[in-house]
Amino acid sequence: MISALEILIALQISLVTLLLLNRLSIYQMQRVNYSRRIFLDNFVASINDAPKSNSHEDLSARTGLINAFLRTGYGRWFNRICLRSGKWDPRDVSSLVGRKFEFALAGFILAFLLFQISDSSSSLLILFPLVGFHAPDYQVYSAGEKRASSIARALPETIDLLNMTVGAGLGFQAGLDRIARSQSNPLSDEFRRVLAEIRLGENRARAFTAMAERINRPEIWSFTNAIAQVEKLGIPITKALQDQAKTIRAERREKAREKAQKLPVKILAPIMVFLLPAVLVIVLAPAIFTMIRAF
Repeated sequence: MISALEILIALQISLVTLLLLNRLSIYQMQRVNYSRRIFLDNFVASINDAPKSNSHEDLSARTGLINAFLRTGYGRWFNRICLRSGKWDPRDVSSLVGRKFEFALAGFILAFLLFQISDSSSSLLILFPLVGFHAPDYQVYSAGEKRASSIARALPETIDLLNMTVGAGLGFQAGLDRIARSQSNPLSDEFRRVLAEIRLGENRARAFTAMAERINRPEIWSFTNAIAQVEKLGIPITKALQDQAKTIRAERREKAREKAQKLPVKILAPIMVFLLPAVLVIVLAPAIFTMIRAF
């Protein structure tokens, strides 16, 4: 018979393991945030030096497993959400993929311990590794959603600044570079990557389309389509930027108005559950006490 002390020891081991993994995750996120701007600054040089770096490619079994995973359909989806969350360095993506396998192994060990010290079902040997393997997906996807929302909120003001710089006499790319270097937010990081791709010879419309595919927000797609129309039709860039800023702000006001209209319906259920019983007690309690005294 398994004692309570053995179960408590197993729970303590699992809790310490989770705390250590959490601290490791926080440290890696801090390192990624510090190195992202350096990576952007050296983006052109790293691409040009790619053939040189490929000669020292790591051929370990771990790297082969990670590369095989990234070639699958699920791996390509995971790579896309990593790009959306701002993890552009392949080493960061490989680190996250390695973490998925490490979490799966930790889940298997934890399930095996529980299976040995208690009468747990053997299905935990499959369930815990699956949960551990997919846990980083939620973290990366949530970070990507948060980052995309931050970019969408900063877009109208950034477009206004870009319109001012272009109207003051700077070229479009020069104004974009000035804004990207004067600000420190995810949108400025995306602009710096776009500029780096343009300097490598990429078409401006394709570079902005790649940015829209990474972020995948309606506001960014609208801005990208406007840039493509400027490229094709020769529309004045200042007029296109003004129209984009007005359109995005109008859409934001419509969404805010729509949320405000839905609010009474959403708060109806909490009112019925929490407020209405209290009101009924206050109203009916005197009558009930009066009837009790009468009888």
